[in-house]
Amino acid sequence: MITTIAGVITLVLFVCLIVYVAVAAGLRPKSLDRKKNAVVITLLSLLSLAGLTGYLFSSHLLSEGRAELYLAIHCLRQDEFDGAHDKLINAQAQDGENFEIDFLNAMLYLKQRDYASSLEYIQRIEQEQNLSQPQQQLFERLRLLAPAYVTDPAAGAEEYEALCSAMVQFLNLSVSTKTRCDKYYEIEHSVEVLQSTGMRDFTTDISERIGDFKARYPDNRDIDYLKIRYHVVNQNYPYAVSTVEELLAESDSLYNRVLYADVLLQDLYAGTGSVFPTDSPDSLRYTAKADALNEEIAALRQELSGELSDRKRASRQEKLQKLLDQQQDYRNRAKQVPAEQILNYVGAKRGFFGDRTGVYNLLGAKTYYSMGNLEKAEEYLTELAEHVRYLSSEAPVRIALTETMELAAQCGPGADPKILARYEDTVRLLAQKGGCVAPCTGEYLNADFTDYLADFLLQYVQGQAADGEE
Repeated sequence: MITTIAGVITLVLFVCLIVYVAVAAGLRPKSLDRKKNAVVITLLSLLSLAGLTGYLFSSHLLSEGRAELYLAIHCLRQDEFDGAHDKLINAQAQDGENFEIDFLNAMLYLKQRDYASSLEYIQRIEQEQNLSQPQQQLFERLRLLAPAYVTDPAAGAEEYEALCSAMVQFLNLSVSTKTRCDKYYEIEHSVEVLQSTGMRDFTTDISERIGDFKARYPDNRDIDYLKIRYHVVNQNYPYAVSTVEELLAESDSLYNRVLYADVLLQDLYAGTGSVFPTDSPDSLRYTAKADALNEEIAALRQELSGELSDRKRASRQEKLQKLLDQQQDYRNRAKQVPAEQILNYVGAKRGFFGDRTGVYNLLGAKTYYSMGNLEKAEEYLTELAEHVRYLSSEAPVRIALTETMELAAQCGPGADPKILARYEDTVRLLAQKGGCVAPCTGEYLNADFTDYLADFLLQYVQGQAADGEE
């Protein structure tokens, strides 16, 4: 719609420009002032150029949204449900909710044999007033397929595949865009296999394909993010960090800093400490305070090993425990300093009006979760949940969080197991949209944080509902 409007405005302005130039050039030369001609022609030229720029820009955005839908179809064909859902959120962030996104969401849940969720999106399409004839034809085929496919997927497999092909044709992507997406998907799929199997025999091939893709499409940011994730999955944190640093050199943005923080926090959480210094002056100060208590602790332990009255033993034991607690507190603070430095580094990019993407709050919660400070983590998440409507409408975090909270409201006692599964899947996508390059499954900080995030949002949403009933 935006592209059509921009195109019409550009065409009208261009026609006006041509007509005016023709008139000024000879049709009525005596009645037109030269200076006035120059001003009007310049103005119309600038407006036409601006309109053309807007048309090309909006057309590019919509093209990228359709490319995400094409990638989602790839994922559906391979039963990669998280990947398909992820691409659909990306497309919605670019183009807003539309027929194609609702259609493919219905296809996604059909493939998972979740008829209730699929029907939810089918009903959304039914409510649309102005479906084109091709859209109506696709929708009728989907509506006929849905109940039969859930009952017997094998019988409906051929029509399901045919609908995928029909949607690809409907998207009307250029050959070059499809070629780029095909190559990207092949690499992404290989990284998925590496992540799920741990098989590293073919990592050289993945690295070479990433390099070839980057050489052919140097401006593609998705391959940069995938490259970072590949290095993390391959447990090569120094390479992951160097890749993010290259991104930061090109664009020192909030999102790129969040990606950087994700890698550094994972490295700290894993305990390798290979890419971020843990011996900063502040950290060493707390470590020194902890070490300074060793002599007094040793003396108390020595005293407790001898003969003491019950009263003195209890007193010495109490004093020892206080010293041990204080020492542990110093050591915990020493460990927290690097994580807090990482968070402060990212926070410096929030800007005057704060972060309307939601990624900073998710990072803050994850940072404090990694320290074991759940009270602070909850503060960041509560603020995010309370202000979700104020996030940018184009923010993937807003889209995923809104969907997550709607599902959480349906996850009360006796909830449908498929709704619970859908909720967990969407929480995982929410965590990913917060700037995760390390996986949200397996033995990673993001996986543990995702479990915590799922518990928190469930309690938060149901707590809000209970408060509303009182």
